[in-house]
Amino acid sequence: MAKLDTNGNVLHERFLRDTMGGGLAIDIDWGRMVATPDGGYAATAATFNNIAYLIKYNASLEIEFIKKYLPGNWVSNFWYSPVVWNDGYLLYGCIQTPDLTVVGIVRYVDSHGELIWETLIEDSPYTTIVRDLKPISDSSLLILTGSLVTPPVIGGQNSAKSLMHTMNASGIAELIWESEPEPEVGYLQNLVSVSEDGIITYGVALKGYLNNGYPQLIQPTLAKFDYNFNVLDLQNFGPIRTPSSLHTLRDFTETTNGHFIGVGNTSEKTENEPSRGKGWVYAFSPDLDSLWSRKITTPLPDVFPNGGSFYGVGRLSSGNLIMGGTATDGDNKYAWIVKLTPDGCLDTLFCQTSSAPSPVKDVQNQLHAYPNPASEAFWVELPDYTEPSALSVYNAMGSLITRVPLPEGADKVPVQSAGWQPGVYTGVHEASGARVRVVVQ
Repeated sequence: MAKLDTNGNVLHERFLRDTMGGGLAIDIDWGRMVATPDGGYAATAATFNNIAYLIKYNASLEIEFIKKYLPGNWVSNFWYSPVVWNDGYLLYGCIQTPDLTVVGIVRYVDSHGELIWETLIEDSPYTTIVRDLKPISDSSLLILTGSLVTPPVIGGQNSAKSLMHTMNASGIAELIWESEPEPEVGYLQNLVSVSEDGIITYGVALKGYLNNGYPQLIQPTLAKFDYNFNVLDLQNFGPIRTPSSLHTLRDFTETTNGHFIGVGNTSEKTENEPSRGKGWVYAFSPDLDSLWSRKITTPLPDVFPNGGSFYGVGRLSSGNLIMGGTATDGDNKYAWIVKLTPDGCLDTLFCQTSSAPSPVKDVQNQLHAYPNPASEAFWVELPDYTEPSALSVYNAMGSLITRVPLPEGADKVPVQSAGWQPGVYTGVHEASGARVRVVVQ
């Protein structure tokens, strides 16, 4: 775990293992860290032998307590995400029974992780997963589940539906809405918003099949329900792709002006090159209107198989947005954190977003720098531009670091970066406006 200031400087960091010295894990679909009312943090994690953990940190990431949940009679016992509720925590996800049936679970524990109650939700004889959970009040929850209608087929065609339940403060659940199989609103994955105006959900809608029924073709989908569960609006957006293309949103936050930001990942193919991952940021209104969309390249060489994904997003008190995920450089993986303004700008010097789903060429990639990442120096290849110009380099805060005059007809220029603070820098060719981002280590 690491805590950073708003400029990306590390304030505190901690690497935690289990009591036997083994590694703890958090994955895309299970495990999460949340802020707590006392200024600290709570996180779920797991070991490879299916032991689940709830870990409480203070504001400096010092451990306050670690609560261990043993598998008991279950085969798996780790698929939990935490939500702060009243004076404790809700842990939701799924478990697997000895007959390999997957069952949804909501577990309520007190502020020290001690069990108060737990409820299993079985909407299907095959698989039920609690996808998302949001408190409606101090005494009521709204729970989103997904269930298989047919027995699971690995590498084949599966039929599924989405459901919503309410749950009271004693853990008693009531089914309030159930979709048809392959619903038009999509296989629901997130409760984006639960407010007086209705319920906004995110999912992926089935749009067809390839190769005699496999794989599926899906499209990101937003839906808005009233509290009678009538669909008020439905928006499909983005391209139709197979699930393996990883074109989806994974987490959402509300902006200071009442709009919403979703983050996730997409892939992009250039001419004959293989596809590579991009971080995807999508902004939309409470009426589901698209505001802007942005694909963000990692600060690593933009070549296959390199790429990146976002898994979480939060809002700072300033209104700026923080998103985090993974950046891949060959076999190496790095934590990747990006800060944006509410209108999608990475910095105040350059901002380019597009109205989804139309793709727009990102001019920040018009120049090429090497080596990238750099240390003592790097070269920047210049555009075919005849008139004399200069290359200006700015840091992530928009401050000018150096300005290198360029002679007429120059096709590349060296930039000395010795002594620079580690971080991401933007080079701007003043005559053409072409840009490049360089990571200095």
